[in-house]
Amino acid sequence: MGSLMIRFCVLFCILSFNALGKDREFAIHMHRECKVGQKFRLAVKASMQLEIKRHVGTRSEKEDEVFETDFVGMVTVLKTTKGGGKKKILIVIEKFMITEEGFKFEGLPKDTRLIASLKDRELVFAEVLEGQEEGKPLAEGIELDALQQVINLDDEGDVNDDDIFGSKGKRKVGDKWSVNKDKAIEDFRKDEIVIFADRFKGETKLAGVVKVKGVECYRLTGSFVATQFRPPVPRGYRVEESALTAKYAGSFPVDTRLPELETTVDVRMRFRAGQRNVEMEFDRRLKKEISVMPLD
Repeated sequence: MGSLMIRFCVLFCILSFNALGKDREFAIHMHRECKVGQKFRLAVKASMQLEIKRHVGTRSEKEDEVFETDFVGMVTVLKTTKGGGKKKILIVIEKFMITEEGFKFEGLPKDTRLIASLKDRELVFAEVLEGQEEGKPLAEGIELDALQQVINLDDEGDVNDDDIFGSKGKRKVGDKWSVNKDKAIEDFRKDEIVIFADRFKGETKLAGVVKVKGVECYRLTGSFVATQFRPPVPRGYRVEESALTAKYAGSFPVDTRLPELETTVDVRMRFRAGQRNVEMEFDRRLKKEISVMPLD
């Protein structure tokens, strides 16, 4: 009888908590401003699949890259954008493992110190000694490729997540709203990806209220699809088919002083383009699971 009462009480508490979450309204704040000196532990598990096929007449060639990354590092913010985005960071690696073709190896040793920044919108890394901000640029290779999938930085003037996926008004659990097409299209154009408004759709949903590491968060999920977009292909190429899809979810603390704690992302871009007797097929998919632990 006692155990039955306990189960009843637990169920009542769960239902009460869920009902409370449904009745509450939340001001949606996805973008969390960073400050110089801010520290956090970043853990990312990512998988990347890339396949490029080229056909010239009757000849064909194929290039592919498939790997998984398991990364943990301590991050210190060194510079921010005017909007509070991360512009330059210091990373002290705690774990950086890469798996390629069934072979698992260490990408960079523990305690390696890296400075990450953007140059012409490309993420660059330099290995540095303690106390320095200048060092030896990381050479091209799978280690650099993997880090570029793990780390995200912001350029001055970039739109943020609130601009594209956020809501101006308060929302209740179950509410959905459309992605800001104009802002999204503007953002993609900076990377030479041309998306047309009538071939683009997406929405965000306030999926629920959860606790992450003891912190109350609202859970957002969303997706978008763009078809017949123009990727950054060489001049003269005609895009015959293209699609860009994304699914994402994140847990955002109600306390806006805290960063987004958990994120999952699944993005796929594929297209087929040709010129005369030359045809190219491109297919790239990136999946990430991201966890953040504030350290200050």
